[in-house]
Amino acid sequence: MLAELSFYLWFMKKLFIVISIFFVSLVAQAHPFHVGVVEISFNSELKRFECAVKLFTDDTERILRNTYSEGVLDIAGANELPQVDSLLKDYLSNTLELSVNNKALSLEFLGKEGNADAIWAYAFFKAPEPFSTVTVSGTMLFELFDDQKNLIHWQTDEVKTHVLTEEKPAIQLVIQ
Repeated sequence: MLAELSFYLWFMKKLFIVISIFFVSLVAQAHPFHVGVVEISFNSELKRFECAVKLFTDDTERILRNTYSEGVLDIAGANELPQVDSLLKDYLSNTLELSVNNKALSLEFLGKEGNADAIWAYAFFKAPEPFSTVTVSGTMLFELFDDQKNLIHWQTDEVKTHVLTEEKPAIQLVIQ
C-alpha cells in the first residue's frame, strides 16, 4: 500500500509539472494585445491606393482556419499550404474595404511575406479620379477578439493614424 501511495504521489507531481509547462507555454505564445496595422498611400502615377497590412501570424492562421474550415495552414512556415494566399486574399477582400466618392473599390491582392510572429500582406485598389472622399473600413480579426484594434496609417504629405474598432469600423477622409 505504501508503494502504491508513493507511486501515486510521484505520478501526480510529474503530471502537475507537465500540465504547468503546457499552460506556461500557451501563455508565453499568446500576445496580450490585438492590433493590426494598415498602411495606405496613394500612388498618383499608377492611380491606385497601395496597402500593406500587418497581422500577427497566429491570429491570421486562426481566422483563416475558422472562416474557411481549414486545417493547419502553417502560415509563413516551412510547410505552408498552397491555398494560403487565396484564402488571405478572400479574407482581406471581405474585411478591408475602400470606397471613393461612395463607390466601393475592388481589392487586388499582390502577395504576402512574414515569419512566425507577423505577416505583411500587400494589395492595392485602383482609384478613379478625381475623388474628394475616401472611406476606409478595416474589420480584420474583429470576429476573434473583442478588443481588436486596427490602426490605419494614411500616408500623404504626413502620416495620419486612425484607430478602427468594432464600435467604429470605418473612417471617412476628405481629400483636398
